[in-house]
Amino acid sequence: MKKIQTPISDDVINDLKVGDKISLSGLMYCGRDAVLPKLVKSIENGDTDKYPFDFNGMAIMHTAFSVAGIAPTTSNKAEIESSIPTLSQAGVKFHIGKGSLSDETKESLNKYNSVFIITPP
Repeated sequence: MKKIQTPISDDVINDLKVGDKISLSGLMYCGRDAVLPKLVKSIENGDTDKYPFDFNGMAIMHTAFSVAGIAPTTSNKAEIESSIPTLSQAGVKFHIGKGSLSDETKESLNKYNSVFIITPP
């Protein structure tokens, strides 16, 4: 198991292989389908200075809320998957969630040296 600490560097990303198991420690953010498009809009408008965090090296888990609590959610929901390219370009390195992504989104992950981490069921 690879132990990884946030913020995540390009060297860490370059060392990962498909199928690697990781243990992530440090600061990780959660974003549900209602908030991720708002982050994208802020990035596109150059209005990220209002946030108390830096996108560079960030890990963000795609989450849903229910009476059971907060848990990872399917990342190919339109509101979530459409946010991945812009968030990756802004510096997010790990997108954590469930499900599969489109080829277009996978290409953007490669372009910005980010990865999609699939959570166990």
